Amino acid sequence: MTLSTRAPQHARPAAPPDRRPRRSSTRRVLLALAAPLLVVGLAACDPSPSQESVRSLVNESRRAHGVHPIGDELIVRQKAQRWAEHLAANGTLAHSNLSSGLDGLPWVTVAENVGRGSSIRSIHDSYLASPRHRANILDRRWDRIGTGHAVARDGTVYTVHVFVDLG
Repeated sequence: MTLSTRAPQHARPAAPPDRRPRRSSTRRVLLALAAPLLVVGLAACDPSPSQESVRSLVNESRRAHGVHPIGDELIVRQKAQRWAEHLAANGTLAHSNLSSGLDGLPWVTVAENVGRGSSIRSIHDSYLASPRHRANILDRRWDRIGTGHAVARDGTVYTVHVFVDLG
């Protein structure tokens, strides 16, 4: 099976003998090189299994308290992931600049949970034990969430929730 991106063409007269042939092989090589990059780029749009696990725990808690689950948002997830990686790389626990990295998203309110521990589950349990973090998880106004997950060199796990109200 071949892949063609051109419209069908009618037969052309043969090229004169002194003319160089078309460089269709160059195009094929470039397409072969670009295809894996496209696949990698599309895969980067999906949450990692760890990011999905973080979001799943949030939604399990929301459902258990009669609150609608919240969907993933690429821009917000990218922000959360970058921040989780920053925290793990620096071994610190701090909040990000909440509005940073949300360009192009028509948000009204943003909140964030940051945590560290031995596992995604242990951090989630700590969030639920904290009144302020728990309030963020169970707040009904959130429309979207972005989740981040990173592991520091010493094995400490970091998770980030970025909650967004789109209004």
